[in-house]
Parts: sequence; C-alpha cells; structure tokens
Amino acid sequence: MEKIDLGNCYRIVFEELAQGGGEQSIVDALFAYTKMPIHVVDISFNVIAASFDITTGSPHLDEMIDKKIVPLEVVIGDYCRLGYLELLEKHQKSVVVDWGVIEVPQASSAIRINGHIAGLCATTFSDQEQALDALEVNDILCKALAIEFERRQRAVEQTTDPIHQVLTRELFRDLLPEQEQKGSSELLYSSLLHPGYQMAVITSIVPNNTRFQYVRKAIMEEFPEAFHLDTGEYLYLLMANLPSGDAAKNRNQTMGELMGKYQCYCGLSGVFDDLSKRSNFRLRAQKELEVGHAIHPDEKLYFFDDYYLEILASYAAEGLGEAGYALPELEKLREIDRKKGTDYYYTLKTHLVLGNNINLTAAKLHIHRNTLVYRLAKIEEVTEVDINDEEVIRRLMAAMTLKYVTETVHHHEIPASPQNQDFWARQP
Repeated sequence: MEKIDLGNCYRIVFEELAQGGGEQSIVDALFAYTKMPIHVVDISFNVIAASFDITTGSPHLDEMIDKKIVPLEVVIGDYCRLGYLELLEKHQKSVVVDWGVIEVPQASSAIRINGHIAGLCATTFSDQEQALDALEVNDILCKALAIEFERRQRAVEQTTDPIHQVLTRELFRDLLPEQEQKGSSELLYSSLLHPGYQMAVITSIVPNNTRFQYVRKAIMEEFPEAFHLDTGEYLYLLMANLPSGDAAKNRNQTMGELMGKYQCYCGLSGVFDDLSKRSNFRLRAQKELEVGHAIHPDEKLYFFDDYYLEILASYAAEGLGEAGYALPELEKLREIDRKKGTDYYYTLKTHLVLGNNINLTAAKLHIHRNTLVYRLAKIEEVTEVDINDEEVIRRLMAAMTLKYVTETVHHHEIPASPQNQDFWARQP
C-alpha cells in the first residue's frame, strides 16, 4: 500500500462533513482512500457507521454490521474488563488496542463533545507498518465525527418537548449552578405531573465517565418519560405517575438489572406523593447509595428502609466526630483486644445485638456457653458496667453503631478483624 497522505485524509473527511451526508458518508469516503476498515459506535455501542471489506475475516465485525449493534458481552469483555475504556478516557488521541471488538489490532479513540465521550471510533490495520498511519487517520476522523455527532445531538434536542425541558430544569433547580437557578415552580404543580413520584441517584462509584453514559442512555430508553439531570458524577432521576404493587417491584427489578449490566450503583427512594419533598427524597436516595455501597459493595441497588439506622448514625457520627461519641469503657475493651489479641469488643457487640441471649450468642460465636459466661464476666470487670442494665445497653449499642458506621461509611472500608463485621450481622 502506498503511504497515506494525511492532508488528503483531512480534505476527504471535511469535504464530506460539509456535504452533510452524515457519519456513514464520511466513513465511506475515508475508507475508499485508506482501505482500512472503520467502525463507529455511540455510547450504547449502537453502530453509527462502518465500512470494511472481507479481508478482516472477523465474525464480530460481520455481526456488528448485520445487527447494527456490538454484542455487549464482547464490548464489556474487551473494553471494560481489559481496561481499554479507561485508557481511551485518559488519552485525547488514538491509542492502539491490540485485541478489541473486532478481534484484530485497531487504532481506537473516544469521540468527545464538550469534553464528554459520545462514542468510540476505531480504524483497523493489517500489519504493524500501518499502525502509525492508522493512529493519525483515526484522529482526523474523530475530529470530523465529533462535529457531526454534535450536529445530530442538537437536532435531537430541538425535537425534544420544550415543556419537558422546562420541567426538568425546575425539578432539579437546586442542583444547577447558581446562575442557572432562576425560574418559577408554577409548572410543577400543574396537571403535567402526577403522583406517585420516585427519585433515583446513580453513579459508577469508580470514576468512569464512559460507562456512566452507557447506563444513562439505557435508563432513558427504559424510562422515556423520566426527568433526569447528569452532573458527571451522579445521574439524578425523577419518575412520575408511578403505579404501586407488582408494577413497582418490576420497576425496581428492571433498575437493578440495568445497574448490574452496566456495573453502576443506584440509591432508589420510596414512592411519594408530595412533589415539594422531592429534594428530601433525593437526599435519601443519595445517602442510601453512599451508606449501602460502603456496607455492601457487591450490591447494585440500595433502599432507604434497609439502611435506616446506619444512615441516621452516619449523620450523627459525622456531626459529633469520634471524640464526641466514644465511650471509655468500650475503648478499654478495644485496647485490650489490640494488646492481647482477645475478642472482647466483638463478643459484647454480638451479645447485645442478640438481645443478651447467652445461648444465641454462644452459637453465633461458636464457643461453649460456659466460655461465653466467663468472657462476659471479664468484660464487666474491665468496663466496670452492668451489661444487662437497659440504659447501659442503649448507650453501648449507640456508641458501637456510630463506631461501625465511622469505620465503614466514612472510611469506605471494612477492616478484616471480626470486630468490624456488619453490626447487625445480616446479609445484603
């Protein structure tokens, strides 16, 4: 193959861009000159444009063109688990992906609009001598595609219901920059919004702008009437006119499946009828996301009722600070445990959680009843308190709860020691 003239590539793609034929015409024109297969996908991996010949022999490329979508399991395997998405996010220019969607080396890059990734573009090359050419050609193509993507995006936005746009701004006004918070809430109480309402707060936890955009588009496709605000770190969602009963369970299940599919996390509020309280329920959803993920990081969907005590304790722990709630008797136990390797603190915590029931505690700790009785006596000797006194029990459990929340939620980690296991000893 003759050396590719980059100036000619610029001329080709931007002439086609000026003609207004769309992404496919740009890709076709460039492929006709370079003969290097090209494929372009949006943030949901729907195929936007592709040009290739039979030289690649790739079954995934054939399937992609035929079905107009990249198989998600292939993309997640190639791009997500192997770290290519993170790689593309960090680089403004194309990088070589040696085992990507179409199973052959390719120059890949993210297509960005105002700094946000809107899609991916890849130019395939047959041997290493073409690698540098492919990287430069792909960069040129991405510049043109970014312009075309933005043009198409504006066209879509212009067809969006303007009332829906105004309502979205009003519903999330307090989350907007201060200069954008002007407005009127009169529309919110018109017949356009009907109870019940539900708030969702979604994030990818580990910063991954690309994956976050995937889940946003999927949610919008699943719940097209929902109102949403994307701040980059969180996706805030308000759904209205929601049924209860089995329909609500199905909706929650759908949300959970989307979170699992795209490896994101969601705090989902209960259904409420007073729209003026939407900020309160949004705060609930955000806090249950924070607390729930810290306690059960393998879960994807979190509910307020499941973490009610931990959420309240989180606020108290944050406000008081450890010095404000720590009890000297419990600190004595922790110090002895650190020095002598005992489990006095965990034993007492388990005993209090199980209602001071000797038999249940002994079974939970897998020790003999007499061993537990001796250990509890030592605990009373060290702490100098009656662990069966109701007021003492309330005070100790409150302090232990705050300590537990501090170690998990605020530190975002659960130490390996059995003393720091889930306070309520419950499964997610």
